[in-house]
Amino acid sequence: MKLNSLPDPPSNFCIENSLANELLKLNFADRSELEEEIHGVRCGAAKETPELLERSLYEFDSELNAQKEKDASSDLLRNVIRISSLDETASKSAKLKCYLNDPDIRLRFLRSQRFVVEKAVQTLISFLELTSEFYGDFVADRPICLSDFNSEEEETALQNSRNQYLPFRDRSGRRVFTSVGCCNFHLDIYLKLKIDLLLHWVVSEDVETQRKGIVIIAWIFDEGHDNTWEKTVRPAMKKSWGTFSRKLNNSYPVRIASHQHYYMQDTLFFRSMASLYVFHMEPNKRKVFKDYFGNETELLYKLSSFGVPIGLLPVSCTGTVKTGNHSSWLNFQRAKLFHKQNSTDEEIVECPRSEDVIFKKGPGYKSNPGNLYYRDLIESAGDEHQNAAKEGKFQITLHIVEEIEEINGRFLEWSKPRKTWIVMKDRSKIRTKVASTIKQYNRQRGESQHLEKKIENAAAVVPSTSVCENDPVQGGNHNSEDGSLKREYSIQHTYNAKRLKILGLSNFRNYGDTMSEDDGNCFGRCFFPLN
Repeated sequence: MKLNSLPDPPSNFCIENSLANELLKLNFADRSELEEEIHGVRCGAAKETPELLERSLYEFDSELNAQKEKDASSDLLRNVIRISSLDETASKSAKLKCYLNDPDIRLRFLRSQRFVVEKAVQTLISFLELTSEFYGDFVADRPICLSDFNSEEEETALQNSRNQYLPFRDRSGRRVFTSVGCCNFHLDIYLKLKIDLLLHWVVSEDVETQRKGIVIIAWIFDEGHDNTWEKTVRPAMKKSWGTFSRKLNNSYPVRIASHQHYYMQDTLFFRSMASLYVFHMEPNKRKVFKDYFGNETELLYKLSSFGVPIGLLPVSCTGTVKTGNHSSWLNFQRAKLFHKQNSTDEEIVECPRSEDVIFKKGPGYKSNPGNLYYRDLIESAGDEHQNAAKEGKFQITLHIVEEIEEINGRFLEWSKPRKTWIVMKDRSKIRTKVASTIKQYNRQRGESQHLEKKIENAAAVVPSTSVCENDPVQGGNHNSEDGSLKREYSIQHTYNAKRLKILGLSNFRNYGDTMSEDDGNCFGRCFFPLN
């Protein structure tokens, strides 16, 4: 295939004007809704009803078969048949014959285009055309999968990919696709796109992701501090990227709800790179695009305002790309294939849904929106559980379990040896976990109240002036009883703060008995649940 070069934008091209022109085409209400979705405070998905699904699938079926008949030379739709006129048995048979006749597969593309049938059909055809170039024409018979990376070079590139999906969702339940460092442009363009297409296809299996879309984060910097982008990446992009840039943009099986670029070097070169990207972006997709320039601290602050779990960004503070979470993702895909082949009853999960409650040691659970709702339930039941009898405690914990199940939530437990989430199905075990969480919350709240009383007593006994005069560093006289009380409080407070930070169940402010969100947590309570 002849690769087309990527032309530079004209000298009068301006990113700000280009993005503003697209927004000006919208009315005020649409601009407000779009901005809210970009920042993750609302969902822009179409409201689904049984009537909408049935009608859209029927129209999709008709349009797809019309395209097949129109372009008889295309072999990619050879297995597509009209399924809307089939009975249930024949429909199941057609689904088994080819995945393209599966209504669930077709719904992926319908949701990616907000149920605009013509666009959805064209996206499916574009996806098949692009995947056939990189994988082969078998994409007309079966979907692409991990085992299609069959050479050592491809497996190594996939394992060390700079393009990854984060293991948790953002605050509104969207998956986050990150491109860091050189963003895989150091690879051959065919291999880079082969990786991207696999990642997007696998993630599009999740219904919540289909509805809410994905967030694309490009965290751009020179990994070796050697001007790699200027010397290597840019020349390679100019030679090859022009052939596939628009093809890829028209082939996403999921909707892009927010697209952001962060440049850690505010230089003329990176400014020109941003202009190049926006210039070749389709105009209707520019309205969800944002770009920022600055140092790491400034950019992380900007990123946190979009509700993205910045602590999971696959880059260390020294600029080293991290692949641990991506390796877990690959291990899950292999485990999923094993489960499918052996038909095991155990249900494993790659990424928790927004409504799921996860049990895992460490601060990682804070990145899951479902745990915020669960935390609210624990707080509201704390007093009642503490004062209730044994039967009452049982009913309270059972009620919390039912509340999570009512919003279609699941309870997930992390399997450390297998590095994957497992759905807990034993209600007795789940209820025991809930009871333990409530007891832990009550114990921490009691410790906080006890510490509050101690500091109040110390403040009442020791005048503020004498404290400063005796010991401005420790805040009290080392030789006095009051100073000992102050020191005791200081030690206990430090221990308690570290303990709370490790446990992560609650974060107390001003040592009071009411809980509030940790200031460093990018998931505000007001964002859950979000329809």
